[in-house]
Amino acid sequence: MLALSACQDATGVGLGLIGGDTVDPAAVVLPATALDTTEVAFPTAGFAGSTGTLPQERVLVGRVQDARYGDAVATAYLDAARPSSVPDDFDGASVTSVTIELRRDYTYGDTTATLPVEVRLVTGNWTPDGLPADTTLGTGDLLLTAQLVPSDTLSVITIPGSAFAGRDTLFTSTQFASLFEGFELRVPETGAPMPGAVAGFDVASSSSRLRVATAADTVSFALSEVFTRLEQSAPTMAPPDLLPLRAGSPLGALRATFDPDTLGSAALARVLLSVPARASADEGTFRRPIVSEMAVYALPEDGGSAFLAVVRKATAGDLRSASSSGFTALVQNWLLGQTTFERTLELRFATSPISLDVLPLTLLPGGADAAPRLVVSLVDPS
Repeated sequence: MLALSACQDATGVGLGLIGGDTVDPAAVVLPATALDTTEVAFPTAGFAGSTGTLPQERVLVGRVQDARYGDAVATAYLDAARPSSVPDDFDGASVTSVTIELRRDYTYGDTTATLPVEVRLVTGNWTPDGLPADTTLGTGDLLLTAQLVPSDTLSVITIPGSAFAGRDTLFTSTQFASLFEGFELRVPETGAPMPGAVAGFDVASSSSRLRVATAADTVSFALSEVFTRLEQSAPTMAPPDLLPLRAGSPLGALRATFDPDTLGSAALARVLLSVPARASADEGTFRRPIVSEMAVYALPEDGGSAFLAVVRKATAGDLRSASSSGFTALVQNWLLGQTTFERTLELRFATSPISLDVLPLTLLPGGADAAPRLVVSLVDPS
């Protein structure tokens, strides 16, 4: 029993270290034999927050030109919830101003770009559940054009009460939930600086909110339903040696195929997945954030997908999965021929917080560490 325990003990293997794939002689590295992209649904709507049903922690706003990864346009929609308790003289009072406060936590594109943002009221009912990313919501007339400055951690857009002529009690009505459908924030089609940028705002933060002011009171409204309309085009000058994957794009998922037959019917102690990630894809002040987390799925032969694990990036280096019984069982069954799952894994970008993160992968055949790889620890190294 002690001997068996020693053979299966994975401590000290070194697989958790960056670049430590082959530290242990019991570890076998299986690089992917084929890479491909595939289309997956990428929901961009949800309820402001990090937990609960359909959580969405961020909205995106902006317009960016990027020949390497494709142009992108993001339009944000923000609904809000009236607090359960308001001052006695708040109901029915005329609004003197409405302020949108948003905590900025993300930039894709020119980090020095100031973004002009048009603000409109949303018209018509909508729900974030099942809302396609290319949906266009109806809006009213232009209320205001604000300038979002990249150095501002907290972006503040103040709309004067005069912009709500004829609707000055909209925000103080007890029927606010059914009368107000949100604000639209979008960069105009012309007049924006190029190459531009797409900014991200943390809607899960309590700092992101609406502040409704009357002559007597100021009341904070928490954000509720949020949505980012996201449009992306194909790159016009993709890097010749890279597979330019980006979150939210039509082909935004990676498929990696493996051939574990060289292991025969070996008994496996542990299987990890390692995905190479470059340190940076930036060019000067033009920023392309590298993805830090992806979800991994197994693919049944009859279609569909089954969640396996998450790969996360350490301080520097590859994305790496933690020890996963799911990975180990899947690969072991590949070897034994006792599975209905394909020998292909699918990696998907996280949908919350929404981003335009990139995963630049070297096209096969590449260097020894260029491809996603399975790191297999054997029970019996011989």
